Amino acid sequence: ADMLGNGRGLLALLGIMMALCSASMIFVTSDWPYGLVLVLCVLFGAIAMGWNGVFVGEIARIAPEGKVAVATGATLAVTYMGVMIGPFFFWLILEATGSYAAAYGSAAVVTLGASMFIVKKPSSPGAVGTGNQK
Repeated sequence: ADMLGNGRGLLALLGIMMALCSASMIFVTSDWPYGLVLVLCVLFGAIAMGWNGVFVGEIARIAPEGKVAVATGATLAVTYMGVMIGPFFFWLILEATGSYAAAYGSAAVVTLGASMFIVKKPSSPGAVGTGNQK
């Protein structure tokens, strides 16, 4: 993100790539070569795990002066709620539809939506939180 000079853009790109990986999982069948499935899963996992540092850096960048710890702590608390409830909703969709395609498709739609939100939201230092904003 520092090399590119655009953390928000990188977060959006990572989200789009995660959505593409999730959408690709819809098409995986037992006929796919094991190596191709492995490459897709490794790529998906690497991208899905690679956003955290960029996210925290962006939150710290836009946090009001003196509120970086509060802003990063609060956003990570909310974010990691997704780690707990995300698998439940994946399972719930799978149980309701009997389809991994529906579950992965739902994940792709949510991730793509979040990426579009990141792109459209204004970004400026001090834009998050209240008080001490300049």
